[in-house]
Parts: sequence; structure tokens; C-alpha cells
Amino acid sequence: MRIIASDPKDAAAADLIQALDDELQHRYPGEPVFGIDADGFLERGGVFLLGHVEGAAIACGALRQISHDMYEVKRMYIRPEFRGRGLSRLMFNRLESISRDKGCRKLLIETGNKQPEALALYQSVGFTAIDRFGEYAQNEYSICFAKCVLDSAELGFLHSFETCTLPVHEWTHLAHIRMAWLYLTQSNSAVALDRIRSGILSFNTEVLGRRQEYHDTVTEAFARLISARMIPGEVWTSFSRRIDDMIDRESPILETYYSRELLGSARAKEHFVDPDLCELPMFHDVQTV
Repeated sequence: MRIIASDPKDAAAADLIQALDDELQHRYPGEPVFGIDADGFLERGGVFLLGHVEGAAIACGALRQISHDMYEVKRMYIRPEFRGRGLSRLMFNRLESISRDKGCRKLLIETGNKQPEALALYQSVGFTAIDRFGEYAQNEYSICFAKCVLDSAELGFLHSFETCTLPVHEWTHLAHIRMAWLYLTQSNSAVALDRIRSGILSFNTEVLGRRQEYHDTVTEAFARLISARMIPGEVWTSFSRRIDDMIDRESPILETYYSRELLGSARAKEHFVDPDLCELPMFHDVQTV
């Protein structure tokens, strides 16, 4: 799919917008359609994209500026005959990239509870459910989400970690936490935990040459504690200021949950084991009420 910038007032854009509105009216008869005001949309800082396949406009997506560092994703639509090919994800990825270039730190999005495909997409790309906001506040069908947008430094950090080019002296306990937090902001907990585990194992093996130092129970326990502290759309600098009890590698935070005997056992190092002193918080993902 070729994605290009457009004006929502253009004929091809208007045709897709009308098709989206018609579909929403079919799914939510008599309910309001929360669209965009095409007149002056670009002048107000908005972005509108069209997706073309074989020369025909078959998809659209937009960004509505909320503040200097916050945008809302709007008008995500793929014609029905082109769905199931991953094109919605391509459109979203382009919108997120553009928002990052514009200095966005938080993306918002709204969809309805009768759109399971949209709910699944937003969950898969790292959105977290939040309270209904703005014009959606009183709409019983609306489900709202937020996502932290990674800046270039955060993307660079993850890239160097994933490619095992991060300098050894930078692979600190805080870097472990930052890596886990970044993955948890970008994926649901199951995907994030898998990436955290495989990433640590790869880095330890390729860079440190010490796979045996990996501790699976510590890895998942910290991931759960990080997840429990997260606030939808919060940036790393803010999060890191709230976790003094996690940042120190020698912190006894896990001793609240595990006896030293259990945590130091070979079984706990090899596979995650449940705590024996106090229950760990569970991961919390998007809630699609």
C-alpha cells in the first residue's frame, strides 16, 4: 500500500470518509459519528493520509492535534474487501511515525464496543484503555485509549539492545527496567514478556557470554511490578521518578514477595515460580468492556 498525505476535503478522501460514516451508522444506528471538521483541518495542525492500492484510494487515517505533544488518531478506515491484509497496521505505523516527528509524546484514540477488529488492533500496538474523554465522555459505546510515543532516543536504545550493540557498561539494572517498560508500553503483556525474556537471554549470551546469569523469576516479577505502576500514556522520565524502590539493584523489593531460599533456588532461576510470601500484582492490559 502506498500512503500519501492528502486533504480531507479532496474527493477521494471525502468518499472514504463517507464510507466510514455509513459503516458506523450501520453498527450504531442513531448514534453520533465522531468525525473531523474537514474545513481547515490541515491548518489546525491535522494530518490526513490516504492509502492507495493499484492506484485506487482504499484506506485513510488522520491525526488531530490536541496539544503541542499530544495527538488523537482519527478516521482509521480500510475498505472491507482489503481487510485482513495488515493494511490498518501499516496506516497506523505511518501515523505514529509522523506524530513522533512532530514531537508527540502521547497518542489518543477512540473506537466503539461493536468494533472488535479495531479493539484488537489497538491492543496489539500498545494502546491502554483510559477513561472516556472530551466529546466521548457521555457516549456509552465509546472506548478510549492512550499510548506513549517513543522518541528517537528510546527507539535507539531498544535498537541497540535488540541488535546487541548496547555497550556493556550501559546494560545496568536501570537499563533492564527501562527496556521492560518500553516493551510493556508497546505491546500487550504476553508479547512484551516474551520480548523481555528473549532479549535478555540474547544479550547475555551474545554480549556477556553468560547465559547462566539469567533469572526467569526475577525477570517476570519485575515485569509485573513495572506493569502495575504504569499510567497510560506516561513517558519514561516521569515513570522513572516514581520507582525509587525498583531502581537500586540491591533493593529488597522482591523480598516482600519471595523468601531468599526460593528466589535463590535453581528452579526459580530456570522457570518463573509463584511467590511464597505475598502475591505479585498481575499484568494489566487493555480492558474492552
